[in-house]
Formats: sequence, structure tokens, C-alpha cells
Amino acid sequence: MWDLVTTIAAAVLAAPLLPCPKDARCRVLYDHEGTQLIEEVAGAGGRAPDEARCALDAGGRCSYWWARRRPVRRPARRLVYRGPCLDIGADDRCTQGTICCRVHGGDFVLDDLGSRFHPSTETVGLRPLAMREEHHTLEHGAGGADLPYPHFELGWDWARFAGEGAIVESGDLAKLSGCPKPGAAETPRPAVVLPALPENPRLAFDWRRDALGSCAAAFGGATGRGVALWGGPGAARAIPEVRALAAGSTLYVDVRDPKPAAPAANWLDADHVEIWIGLHQDDPYRYPGPYSLAYQWGIGLADGKVHPGYGHPAEGPLVERAEKRGPDGTQIVAFAIHLVTPLFRSESCDGKPVCTPQPEGVALSYSAGDGTRVLRLVSTDALCYGNAASLGVAFPIPADLATCAVRGGALEVERVDLAKGPADHPVVH
Repeated sequence: MWDLVTTIAAAVLAAPLLPCPKDARCRVLYDHEGTQLIEEVAGAGGRAPDEARCALDAGGRCSYWWARRRPVRRPARRLVYRGPCLDIGADDRCTQGTICCRVHGGDFVLDDLGSRFHPSTETVGLRPLAMREEHHTLEHGAGGADLPYPHFELGWDWARFAGEGAIVESGDLAKLSGCPKPGAAETPRPAVVLPALPENPRLAFDWRRDALGSCAAAFGGATGRGVALWGGPGAARAIPEVRALAAGSTLYVDVRDPKPAAPAANWLDADHVEIWIGLHQDDPYRYPGPYSLAYQWGIGLADGKVHPGYGHPAEGPLVERAEKRGPDGTQIVAFAIHLVTPLFRSESCDGKPVCTPQPEGVALSYSAGDGTRVLRLVSTDALCYGNAASLGVAFPIPADLATCAVRGGALEVERVDLAKGPADHPVVH
């Protein structure tokens, strides 16, 4: 009798905590300490999750993936993902042309290899429910191995709210750009990824008064991050720390504890910030390639004056400058750089069921000079002068995953509690 009771109790605990819809099949794929991950697959005549995406199904099946908590009083659920998906084992590899779902440890992992040119992996922690990390490839190359194109490998760590990337450029394209050396194999070049908030982020943030905190990317100074383009291996730590955050078409930049700028006859020899933007010349769906347009502007640290650089741009950004102190008393020179073009564009999808904003190439650099020459030049990217394909991209921050708020005089990250979000709104989308 006791064995029967034990068997029934185990079956009840393993059962899904939400009713399975009629004409659908549900199964528990993860169950640990009150948290379940449940796959719901529509049967014939059942509801089809996100029919537009399922039309792109490449070997998988359409399904819902629910995260479910087992609290004492009222259970809570949240849709993690809906769409085409092939369920695979934790350590199995997803094949090219397929979208795969798997549970690895306490994480839900979505491997989207449905597109040959834009593969991605997104990881969602289940205890607690939170985005962990994302990895994306932009423009993997229409010619594959026979005709490699430059592409950008981007990784974003949500726990650190920080991103890193690498621009990978082939030897064939190096013959056009001169970087890296002609004939070299595909060579990765590191990049610091800038976070980008939506066009209207509704920030209660006064850039003239509040410092950029954890909501911004940082390079130089004590961080040691950034690519030394000039000045040797120690150049990154020898320049002031630079923090930057994009919000729509505006780039906010804080230069922390800068040294007094030496007067210079040429702006290139004085301390300044440099902005590089790469624009698509013909194909709005491609990461900037070798035939895209690159433009450069220099912004004087001492006066905020804009100097057109490479590409001789006819129109430049509108720049505002201010001086302030951080919460720790650090002297800061701040800029609000209103760009001519946003860092992300939502182009017409031409009837495509899936359309995402397309990034523009971007790089931010800091140049330190003594008034007669450049001493150090450190950038977010290992950029090649005038080469749009060597520029990185910014990473869009969805408002339903994170926002920014001023705390203690600095703009800090505010992670959204996903368990309290709309139940039917997928975490991964």
C-alpha cells in the first residue's frame, strides 16, 4: 500500500503544474526545488505558437516552453520561448539549419542555427528566472568557406551587464583594407561592446549632473579594457577611464579624471574623443562590409568642438559638453553626442515574418596627446583606419529585460524581475 502511495505522489510531483491545453501534449523537462520547465507541443487542430516563426521551421517542431514555480499559495508561470524548436539532449550539438532547445544544468538554452549567416545562442537561467548570456554572429558571409566575409562575433553577459566581441576578417578582404596582413587566415580582433537603450528610454537621468555607472560600457583607466591602437600594451591603463552608453541616437560619454589638456595647433595632437560610424552602402540587411561607408569625427576634450575626419562627412553630430563630479568625487568631462544616424535601424522586412533592427558599425576611441603628437590611442575596437568592416556594433537592451536608473548619483542597471512579467510574453524573442 505504501509503495502505491509513493508512486502516486511521485507522479503528482512530476506532472506539469499548469493544465495542458486540449489537443496538445505537455511534458516536464526540468523539475528542481519547485521550478519546472514544461514543453507544450500543439497537436493537430491545436493552437500554433507564433505561426509566422513556425513557417520558418527548419527541422524542428512548434512548441511552447513554460517556466513554472511551485509556491505554497499561488503558482506562477512565465513563457520562456515559443516557436520552432527541436528538443535535443543537454550535450548534443545542434545541426546547421535547425533551431534547437535544450536544458543544460539549470538553464534553458536556445540554439538558433536556422540562418546560416546569423546563428545565435541564448541562455536563460531557471532558478531564478533570468537571462544569463547571449552569443550572436552578424554577417557570416554569403559565400561560406569559399568566399568568407567579415563577421562580428558578439557575446553579452547579463549578470555583468557587459559585452565583448571580435571582428573576424578574412585574408581576402584584408587585401582591400590592409588589415590584417594580406593573405592571413581569418583573424579575430577584440571589441568592447557598447550597450544601446531604446530610442525613448524615459531615463530620469541628467547627464550634466549624474555620472555613468554600471549601465555603461567602460574602457581605459583601471579597467585595462580597450584596444591599444597606438602607445604600446600599457596604453589602455595610461588613459583616463571612459564610460559610454547609447540611447537612441544619442551617445553619452564620461571621461573620468582626465589630465589637463595641452594646447595644440592641430586637434589630432590634443586629447580628444573619436567616433567612427559605418553605414550600409547598398544592403540594409548586412553588417557593414568592405564596401560600406565609414565616417570619423573628433571631439575636443577641452572644448567639445567637433572636427570632421575620415570620409569628410558633410554633416556631423551635435555635441554638448559639461563638467561634473562623480559620487566618489572624481572629476568628469561629460559629452552628449547626438548622432546623425541611430545605431540601430528597423528596415522594411519585405514581407519577412521576422524583422529585427539592423546595427550600424560603431567604435569609440580616446586619443591622448602632448600638443605636438599623439601619445596613446585606445579604442573599443581594433579598428582599421577608414575600414567600416573593422567596426564593432552596439548591443540593444530590451526594456523588458533591463532598464537604467539613477542611484547614489550614478546611472546603474536595473534588472527586470522576469517572474513578474507578462505570463504570455516570451523571455526569448
